[in-house]
Amino acid sequence: MAFGKFFLQWLVVVLSLVSMIQCNETSYNYEDHEEEVEKQFIFKKERHWKRIDAEAGQITVVPSFRENSKNAPQLHNYEVNFLEMDPNSIMLPQYMDARWYMYIHEGKGRIGWLQTGKLIEQNLETGQIYFVPEGAPFYVINTDKNQSLIIINLLYNENPTSPNRHHEVYYVGGGQNPPTVFSGFRQESLAAGFGMDIEDVENLFSKQERGPIISLGNQQRNDQFLLWPWASKKHAGSSEEPEKPFNLHTKTPDFVNEYGYYIKADSQSYPPLGRQDLAMGYTRHEGGAMTGPHWSSRSSSVSVVVKGQGRVEIVIPVAEAAGESGRDVKAYRRVEGEVTAGDVFIVPACRPAAELSYSDEGFDVLTFLINTENSDLIMLTGKNSVMTEIKEIVLAVAMNEKVQVLKKVFKAQKDEVFMKGPTEAEGMNIVRK
Repeated sequence: MAFGKFFLQWLVVVLSLVSMIQCNETSYNYEDHEEEVEKQFIFKKERHWKRIDAEAGQITVVPSFRENSKNAPQLHNYEVNFLEMDPNSIMLPQYMDARWYMYIHEGKGRIGWLQTGKLIEQNLETGQIYFVPEGAPFYVINTDKNQSLIIINLLYNENPTSPNRHHEVYYVGGGQNPPTVFSGFRQESLAAGFGMDIEDVENLFSKQERGPIISLGNQQRNDQFLLWPWASKKHAGSSEEPEKPFNLHTKTPDFVNEYGYYIKADSQSYPPLGRQDLAMGYTRHEGGAMTGPHWSSRSSSVSVVVKGQGRVEIVIPVAEAAGESGRDVKAYRRVEGEVTAGDVFIVPACRPAAELSYSDEGFDVLTFLINTENSDLIMLTGKNSVMTEIKEIVLAVAMNEKVQVLKKVFKAQKDEVFMKGPTEAEGMNIVRK
């Protein structure tokens, strides 16, 4: 009997320990899963990695959408990165196998690239949008003596070489660091091509050792670059004019009220955006304001926080969060996170989302919109809510509620798109569910 009693006590202890371990593992795995789901949609700047860390600048890259956002295939051929150049510096001539759309976030400078056999040169100014086609050699110069040049970039490559490499860069100006495409040829082939001696070719392509972004220093004054014309003269027989850059901040807002404004540039504003069915938007939330819950019928968005602090909430099916497909939706869940300047978040088409401002200085977001043709923005709340457009009797049946009650709820908000956000007492702090 004593042995049996001892055995039962021992068994209870073992089972209790197993149960505790399983509970701890379940809790850990749940939290781990929550974080993994959030990382599919929110890319904190701490996760960005440096592609270039050079003498006078750097390029930091948002983690691959192809690798991290499996449920957003429409974004898989896109990359977002940030180019930052020190005052009085130059990015050496190169080309990429990707289309390049850029927004000048801070500073000013010059960009030059080849288009249909001629050199195009344009000023870079804060707020402007530019486009450089794939395969076009280009260079960028920060002509300011005191201010850094910061450019937010969206790149599209239809056929990336591998899942881990979105696009390739090919330098045509450089030497040992960075090496140029000339280094892949035989010296005798280059010598024949240039009509030079082999020794001269070897000497020419061995001098540069300072990296892909270098300081101009005192030997090349930046005022030398300010004398260039807006664009070079046409070559004989050329009729194609370069597209003038478009300044997003000089456009009349598409919507504005006391809580914020929204500016959108599409192919009508800047024709190169139409080549990729893109648009670019700039959203300003005043302190304590929010963009009401909404969704886009066709467009997916990649947003960069450029100022302030806020919160983003994205609603997805539970089955999607679990990585399942082909199942009927039985519930939805919220993906959310606090975001600050430099953070990036994505919202695939048809996923409802909301943005809320935390800081007194406001909350500004630059957005790249992909697949914009025939896409509608549908508001879930506000004066222009979809709930005010659907027939009242249909909603009454669908929600098992009286028409009078629905009218009171759905027509209470007098503002649309932008509205006053919740206070801290009403739940501004993030609570995971």
